[in-house]
Amino acid sequence: MKRRLVHMYILLLKLFGMKMVHFIHIGKTGGSAVRNAFEESSIVNGRYLLSYPYLFHMHGHEFTLEDCPSGEFVFFTIREPVSRFVSSFYSRKREGRPKNYNPWTEDERTAFTFFGTANELGEAIGSAEDKIRKKAIRAMKSIGHVKSSYWDWFKNDAFLISNKSKIFHVLRQERLSDDFDAFKRKYNIEVKSLTNDPIKSHKNVVELDTKLSSLAIQNISNWYKEDFYFLELMQELGLVEKCHMNYE
Repeated sequence: MKRRLVHMYILLLKLFGMKMVHFIHIGKTGGSAVRNAFEESSIVNGRYLLSYPYLFHMHGHEFTLEDCPSGEFVFFTIREPVSRFVSSFYSRKREGRPKNYNPWTEDERTAFTFFGTANELGEAIGSAEDKIRKKAIRAMKSIGHVKSSYWDWFKNDAFLISNKSKIFHVLRQERLSDDFDAFKRKYNIEVKSLTNDPIKSHKNVVELDTKLSSLAIQNISNWYKEDFYFLELMQELGLVEKCHMNYE
């Protein structure tokens, strides 16, 4: 009954001309911090925030550009792919804790048995030893977030280009706090600033070995070449400003 009332309320707001803006939550790009800020200020069910003339709808990882109805919009965060890989690796190594607890799959358990650091996995992707390389490739295709691509949320380049008009705003994880504050000012959105709490923002809360060798960086960059293409296309479409995208 409660869900039905929420649905009716949202329909009523849309009838009065509110523009629906959906949040696409791309894993390990700072989306948890953005969602937390919106949800703490939400008016309905922790998922909707009204900021005239916009109605923001926060989603989990399942919502994609293809799910966005005609006449509605999306916003999201993006991140340099190699940095995203490192964050993804350690997020799943700790099984999402302490914010969440999502136990390893059997394939993830196998992957973390062989590869203790992001660098070890990164170097192994291009190993000359067939056995090691195959284990690494299997790990890359099995570990949550690591196995995902931007195109899981945006389908392909033709689809992204044809739906460019639906993209409301894009934030960069590398400068997320500044981008988020500018985003709030631009659209007069009354939400809190991003939290510094590492648990709420789903960050690593312990010191980790995040250093990558030049070999690992090259291998990982090659693996995510389609994701680098996605970011380049976003720049070409004028959706984000041109900026340095190499991992540092």
